[in-house]
Amino acid sequence: MHFHSMYALLRSKCAYCHQFRMSKESVRHFVLRLKLLEMGEADKARELIDLVQSPVIYKEKEGENENDNLFVSNQADVDAKLRMYEERYESFRRHPSRPSIDPFTRSRQQEVIDEFYKTAAAVRKCGNCDATSPSIRKDGYSKIFMRPLAARIQKSMDARKFKYGLNVYYRST
Repeated sequence: MHFHSMYALLRSKCAYCHQFRMSKESVRHFVLRLKLLEMGEADKARELIDLVQSPVIYKEKEGENENDNLFVSNQADVDAKLRMYEERYESFRRHPSRPSIDPFTRSRQQEVIDEFYKTAAAVRKCGNCDATSPSIRKDGYSKIFMRPLAARIQKSMDARKFKYGLNVYYRST
């Protein structure tokens, strides 16, 4: 793993629960976009962005034209569509003669990964445990330092019983 990738991953993880600071659902969307790109379905990956980000969700009517759309605002329908994409990827993965990934698809995957790093680093509070992790800075090409939390945030973390010691973080009960 390159130092830049390791640094980006460390910046995007929570220091307390050791998960990505983004919610599990957001991480799922990024992983699913990468899977769709691997299958060669760039249009479905683009559709996934619109499906997740827009407040109005479209679903194709079964048995009719693709141009006829039905408004769907139910989160269960979105989850069903995401599960359908995941199942399609599992069947694709089991296929013995998968096509190789072309350079265009590889560049699109790298764009999604870069967007993930950027989005994950921007999240301040963990979406899983609601903790505020200290920021990490790098010095040169081989040193990484963890900055202390601000006093106000540290008080908040202490009040919620988040403790750490000897570089091992845990939540005391």
